[in-house]
Amino acid sequence: MQENQKSVKVWFKENRDLCVEALRIYVGVGLFLQGMLFLLDQPRAMMFMRQEGLLFFPYFGVHYIIVAHIGGGFLLIIGLLTRLAAALQIPVLCGVVLLLHSEQGLFTTEQTLEFAALILFLMVFFVVYGGGRFSVDNVLSRRSRIGKR
Repeated sequence: MQENQKSVKVWFKENRDLCVEALRIYVGVGLFLQGMLFLLDQPRAMMFMRQEGLLFFPYFGVHYIIVAHIGGGFLLIIGLLTRLAAALQIPVLCGVVLLLHSEQGLFTTEQTLEFAALILFLMVFFVVYGGGRFSVDNVLSRRSRIGKR
């Protein structure tokens, strides 16, 4: 059992970048799907935002969330313009954390505040970290460095 744990730890150390890539892709898929849910039920989303008093302009807010989540989620999945795609999520997630779920508090059975805060943290992480070794950003960066030689 301990040998298996050691081999798993060694694999993770040697492939840390793969783990970050998998996390970027997973979060991108989640944001993309959340954006699709907003897109498919816009009237309900706008009614919810008005009811919560989250935005002065619910129409603009819903459409920003749809574009940010679908477009940004797709860009995160492929690792293109990763920092920008993550940065576009931050205003939405700040609103979710500070305005929507903060009243519920921490450690509720749904754990929506904790999850939203985690996704917000990951978006800040990807703004700083970028796309990673297997992202389109990295491929384009390598090509531009080769072209400059």
